[in-house]
Amino acid sequence: MPVEMLPEPGRVTLRNMLKQSQFAQLDELLEHYRAAFLWNIEKGEGPLILAYKSFEVGDNEVLEQIDAWIEQRPRSYQAHTAKAFCLEAMGAKARGGKWSKDTKPEQFELMERFFHSAEKEARLALRLQPRSVAPYRVLVLMAQRGGSEGFRKRAEEALSVFPASFNLRARVVFGLQPRWYGDDEYKLMEAFVQASQQHVRENPGLRALLGYPDWARGQDLYTAERYEESIEAYTRALSFGEEGDFLLGRIEAARLARRYGLALKDAKRLEELDPWRKDAEDTPVRETIEKARWWVRQKLEAGQFEAGIAVASEVLGVDPGEKTMLNTRGYAQCHLGGKQHVQGLADLEAALRIDPDMELARNNVRWCLYRNGKPVEAIKEAEAWVMQAPGNARARFELASAYFVAGDAPSAVIHFGIACKLGYDVGCSRVDSIFEELKPEHRNLLQRLPADWSPHPQEMMETSVASAAFLQELEDSPQFSSKNIKLVSRAPPRFPGWTYKDVEKGWVDALIYFRFDGTVAGVKVLDSNPKGYFELAAAEALRRWKAAPAATGGRGQQRVEFKRAPPK
Repeated sequence: MPVEMLPEPGRVTLRNMLKQSQFAQLDELLEHYRAAFLWNIEKGEGPLILAYKSFEVGDNEVLEQIDAWIEQRPRSYQAHTAKAFCLEAMGAKARGGKWSKDTKPEQFELMERFFHSAEKEARLALRLQPRSVAPYRVLVLMAQRGGSEGFRKRAEEALSVFPASFNLRARVVFGLQPRWYGDDEYKLMEAFVQASQQHVRENPGLRALLGYPDWARGQDLYTAERYEESIEAYTRALSFGEEGDFLLGRIEAARLARRYGLALKDAKRLEELDPWRKDAEDTPVRETIEKARWWVRQKLEAGQFEAGIAVASEVLGVDPGEKTMLNTRGYAQCHLGGKQHVQGLADLEAALRIDPDMELARNNVRWCLYRNGKPVEAIKEAEAWVMQAPGNARARFELASAYFVAGDAPSAVIHFGIACKLGYDVGCSRVDSIFEELKPEHRNLLQRLPADWSPHPQEMMETSVASAAFLQELEDSPQFSSKNIKLVSRAPPRFPGWTYKDVEKGWVDALIYFRFDGTVAGVKVLDSNPKGYFELAAAEALRRWKAAPAATGGRGQQRVEFKRAPPK
């Protein structure tokens, strides 16, 4: 009878079943994977081996849980196989990953003890269920790793039962890998993979074994630091099938050849073929991007901006939404200036669309605007950030910096002071450093700041992260439905000094939400003319307005007008 092919098992799912002592369910599930393997070896082997690899961890807690499984169900071949996988992993962990000459004798002795116990469990599992491929996988793997002699004998034993198993034959291929570079050394491996093709009708996946000799050549070329030749060898191997070993080899060679686009493309494909790799702390994709970032940073620090842009573009050609590369390329293009700064700004804005809270990209936007002679545009961008997050200390600081660069010291000191109030210490030091530069008539701005800024600064801080959502809550709340508002005080707006002679007048229409005690809960800008000049100044003024206390809160629409004062 046909057997349903279940999807690849999740490592977390199986571990949780073990942790929760769902031993009968584990037995049933693992038996289903074995039956699927026997029905269709090509499609069923991968999920079966992955299921048991859930227990391939050098962890005493997992081992104790498996022992509880065996104690409750002593004739479970599945439990004994799981224990063999766990003990083999503990043996490998005891040996460590160093070369033999750098490994202590006691480490080898401990590994042998674990491997001996693992073999006992695997043999017991095979007595309970002889038609199980997973225990043979452990036996061949231990022989390959040097835990026991007779690797060829182990391989022949396993393949006599499952001659069409790709996993077993791949483990044998690993054991036949040449130790020294040279074409003569590959003959044994090539003979084995060619002989394996007699079983390809039963398991079409065995054709991919033909790529392993080229994979081994790629490994040797990689070790010899001949990375481009190594990539060519891995590419030949991949022509026989998309095996994880082939992809991983080409990823590592491509990284060192600085071909990060190819490395990232392969890393994405590897994670598609082997989703378990996404559970790792350093996934192939994440590690590739991080190495590409490092390389680009090296180029930028050396002033090689074109080279940095080229690498970033290569990565973005594979993953257009990689925000850190968009930010990095945007910064480099802005540094080159000229027409490139336009594309640089486009990259930075794309990064911010992906992650609006990416402060580095936001800072780079302002820096790019400054560098390319557009301080007014830099201020507009900074004000937009403050409008979105009025209680964000870093946003206030950056706005103050933008004002200061544009020569508007009074506005700068106000927002440095707000940043200081919000706990941003650098804002405090900047207030001290520029206070002496203020004209006497402007110095009292700092003294008025606590009363002028906001009657509810803490509440503003709490709602500033999602200002748009907060304003929508005010809009929907019946608490602010009343339109019978009686104003008792109005704070006049300040004409933004940074506008220079760009504009002489303007207006902003806004909706003000008042609490029941008459203080302002929020300000929503509805329209303005001209755009981008007076919105923040209007909102800051309206936040200081006061209405008469009432049983409930309310709302009111107001136009705030601006007109530049004549020179004295």
